[in-house]
Amino acid sequence: PVYVSTHDPDVIYYGSQYLMKSTDRGNSWEVLSEDLTRDEEEKQGEGGYPISNEQITAESYNNVFNIEESLLQEGLLWIGSDDGLVHMTRDGGETIVNVTPEGLPESIINVVEPSPHDPSKAYFVAAGYKMNDFTPHVFRTNDYGDSWTKIVEGVPVNTFARSIREDPDREGLLYLGTETGMFISFDDGANWQEFQLDLPEVPVTDLRVRQQDLIIATQGRSLWILDDLTPLHQISDAVAGADVHLYDPRDPYREITPGYYAEGGPGENPPRGMQVNYVLGEAVDPDVPMAMEILDDAGSIVFAEYAPETREDCPASPRQRMLSRQAGANRWSWDMQVGRFACIAEVTNTSRNLGAYAAEPGRYQVRLTVGDEVRTQDFQILIDPRLDGIAADPVAEYAELDRLSASLFEGAQEMENGVLQLRQVREQMDLLMEAARSEAAASSAPAGADPYGAVMDQGAELTEQMEEWESRILQKYLQTSQNNYMFEARLLVKYKDLLGRMSGANIPVTAGVREVTGDYLEEWAGHRTDLGILVDDLRDFNESLRAAGLPEIYLGAPRPIT
Repeated sequence: PVYVSTHDPDVIYYGSQYLMKSTDRGNSWEVLSEDLTRDEEEKQGEGGYPISNEQITAESYNNVFNIEESLLQEGLLWIGSDDGLVHMTRDGGETIVNVTPEGLPESIINVVEPSPHDPSKAYFVAAGYKMNDFTPHVFRTNDYGDSWTKIVEGVPVNTFARSIREDPDREGLLYLGTETGMFISFDDGANWQEFQLDLPEVPVTDLRVRQQDLIIATQGRSLWILDDLTPLHQISDAVAGADVHLYDPRDPYREITPGYYAEGGPGENPPRGMQVNYVLGEAVDPDVPMAMEILDDAGSIVFAEYAPETREDCPASPRQRMLSRQAGANRWSWDMQVGRFACIAEVTNTSRNLGAYAAEPGRYQVRLTVGDEVRTQDFQILIDPRLDGIAADPVAEYAELDRLSASLFEGAQEMENGVLQLRQVREQMDLLMEAARSEAAASSAPAGADPYGAVMDQGAELTEQMEEWESRILQKYLQTSQNNYMFEARLLVKYKDLLGRMSGANIPVTAGVREVTGDYLEEWAGHRTDLGILVDDLRDFNESLRAAGLPEIYLGAPRPIT
């Protein structure tokens, strides 16, 4: 084994039958120990002899097999051999002590795990399958190896252990890899329970905890990752017995421009966005209202799901329903998008994703409501640390990006309301014109004195003006995604496209983004003025309708389906 010190990258430890050390990244080496194995010469002959001699090192025996250094104390090393010995040094190899538990049979010290919480504590697993011993050997020390406790309660007696790790975020939370799968302990190994989930029944050869994920190496079934261990950090008897419990979510990162695998990738990625875990003590009746809401630092709701849902939905792009009423553990996710475009055919025909723009890094709150029970947890959207040194002030850059995005989305909503309002007016106009034609046909008034003719002329002119205004906002020929490449987009789709590109881009905000945003806002300001004039003309038209004895047109704001 080769181990690079986590405290000093210039220091490298190497194991043969001795412990060796380099302080200059391998340019020179010092032997620190005597032989740390059983040194049984009768087991050190030619590999494969007498059939075929193989000297590719896999057949060698009496070797140091595992070296681990404490994350808490530099120079505190644990060394395991492939023949069942455990040694420890607290001074970087100056003094090495044999701390093998009494009576441990000859076996491979597969993993020694120094505790990330207590320098005096460590764990190891010994695999004796090469000696026809398939029982689990798992040990814990709390006194630098002076004494050991065997911790195998709950592990089948015919399942030998291969790897053990302690969670760095919760002391005593242990993960155990065995020949037949995974086990977990919440009490420092006093009791184990199966933790297989959807993992195949396969040998687990090693485990690592990284960034609150558990990475699992298997023999024959590739690598697996259990994403987001934070619920395991918080689980307790109180949580298990609660009617409603909302876990403290893991803080997500604001996504920077992602890479992608040309063929989709051989593995399965974790869900995107922020994951929210909650527990229901029992199933919730369908008539009990539930809600999951995301609030920003000012207390405004920026995303929400309600059940039952009272808001109208968009048939072409329905909201994802994630709130579960099932008893037990449940997971809900937020795509970290703020705002949603209206359900307008020219938009949904070309892009089914109606999300507006990515949420700004900062402080937020998630709020779960189940009937009268309300639970809240605070969280943050973090800035990707890889941006350090690239953007001079990431917080300020994201604040500017959010300000520009919010101004564009505000303009987009005004456009949507204008389009929906005029479409609502045109539907009424069609009915009124039909009524006016019927009244004119039945009228006995002499030519020139008929009030309906003037109304119809004025209505036709207003309809033409409404269609012309809408053509500036939406391209009527957008029926499929291919039409994006065939016809010029109008302003609303341009807004949506720009918001999507800004959300998917990295900071800093470019001069081009500022310039285009300013141009788009200025262009909308002109169209908004024209819309106001058009609405005033429609109010005047209502006077003509009233004089002709016809119903007036309702000019109130429409209810957008969003």
